[in-house]
Amino acid sequence: MKFFPIVLLSLLTVKIVVAQNELAVPFVAYWNVGDSKNYRVTKKSIKTINGAEEVNEITAYEMKCTVVDSTIDSYTLEWEYQNTIMSSLKIPQEFQKSLEKYNLVKIIYTTDEVGVFKEILNWEEFRDMTMEMFNKLVELNQNDNNKNFVKAMEPLKNLFSSKESISSFILKEIQVFHFPLGVEFNALDTLRYEEQLPNLMGGAPVKGNGMVYFENVNMEEGTARFINRLELDENDSKRVVTDLVKKITGSVKFNSKKEKQKAMQEINEKFSTMKMDIQDYNTFSYYFNPGWPIHIHTKRTSSFSNQNETGLRIDEIIIEEIE
Repeated sequence: MKFFPIVLLSLLTVKIVVAQNELAVPFVAYWNVGDSKNYRVTKKSIKTINGAEEVNEITAYEMKCTVVDSTIDSYTLEWEYQNTIMSSLKIPQEFQKSLEKYNLVKIIYTTDEVGVFKEILNWEEFRDMTMEMFNKLVELNQNDNNKNFVKAMEPLKNLFSSKESISSFILKEIQVFHFPLGVEFNALDTLRYEEQLPNLMGGAPVKGNGMVYFENVNMEEGTARFINRLELDENDSKRVVTDLVKKITGSVKFNSKKEKQKAMQEINEKFSTMKMDIQDYNTFSYYFNPGWPIHIHTKRTSSFSNQNETGLRIDEIIIEEIE
């Protein structure tokens, strides 16, 4: 998740200041080697076209996050969880024992000194384990449908073949987990910012207008709950539609001015009703000291419509602390 510019905290001079119209809440990692927390992670994705459901996916797993190393300017963490690739493939019961070694996945990554995510360290190990698992599945699935199964495995192998693709698969939850770390908020004010959002029509990103505001802060317990909302900028949304019309008309050759005018009128009528919208509503409950999430729920609703089609997609991530 892309964050907004805000003054970073100094580890040497972190202070809690309460002044007129100001309640400074610093989100900083104060971790020790061996510290660990257990969480349940749930991912949901629903997609509909013209009201008909096309995608409805739910993935849930339990995860243990452990601090395995610490230096003056970084932390190294281990994210251990149940292999969701295995569960999504619906592996037959008779193959389960042969694949037990792949049940748990460990992702090792680093942050800076205040807990901001930096990079995954063991992506090659994860890639090799995943490739080995896919090859083992092919070996176990020696039947009449083996060729089709091998073919079906290829897109999955491609998905886990590079650092970029592996990172995109894993990073979403980790980035949500670390979202506020390394920044300081004035909890008595509403922070407003701009963010670049994906263009549902393709092409350049679209501007989004976001805000952060607090529901409660407990300075004694070091906990806080804040809301992060974001919505598509209306003017930029109109710009996307205009650019799309220009792109379409620019790629068509007309035999006459009259023909062009008629085509332009038809295109303008078709796109006059086109709408696109993206909205986020995210809640974060956090131990801002020492920097661990308690409960996070992110929800992005993306929609578009034109004369002939409507589409809706809802993506959610829930991270909740468990004993």
